[in-house]
Amino acid sequence: MNRYELRATLNKVSKVTYFEDINDIEAMYTGIFATLNRASNSLIWSKGHIALTNLSTGELVKEMASKQ
Repeated sequence: MNRYELRATLNKVSKVTYFEDINDIEAMYTGIFATLNRASNSLIWSKGHIALTNLSTGELVKEMASKQ
């Protein structure tokens, strides 16, 4: 299992969640659903820059630009 960080950043404020998954593909799906769940209640998660990082390798897996 790999450890992942899912980070939302808006106006220099960040919210972070951590989870484990079997690979980067599965982690992307986990990250998508986690972001969608949080977006309905949080401006940071709905409008902010989203970054998924594999902490086991240190690599950025996927990112999504912030929305205006």
